Amino acid sequence: MALSTTDLQRLWVISYDVTEPRRLRRVAQHLELHAARVQKSVFEAQLDWEQRQRVAASLASQINAGEDSLLWHPLCRRCQRGVITLGTFDRTLTQAYWIV
Repeated sequence: MALSTTDLQRLWVISYDVTEPRRLRRVAQHLELHAARVQKSVFEAQLDWEQRQRVAASLASQINAGEDSLLWHPLCRRCQRGVITLGTFDRTLTQAYWIV
């Protein structure tokens, strides 16, 4: 059975700038359910297209589009291999895993 493009997961780097503290907490808490925090306002998530659409729609209802910003950056596999980290970042925290 062939996989459709909607079945394939992609790494998304999600960054945000939310001006109001209550909205900021809600956005961060929602992202923590679906993604790994890599910096204060930056998350990484392995999501297929439908998952990304659901998370984005939920987040869109929580921000003020006139004051806040939420950016989704897709990273292809080749681009992921080119990511350079300095300091103490541990990429193993953002890898997919199975609980058996």
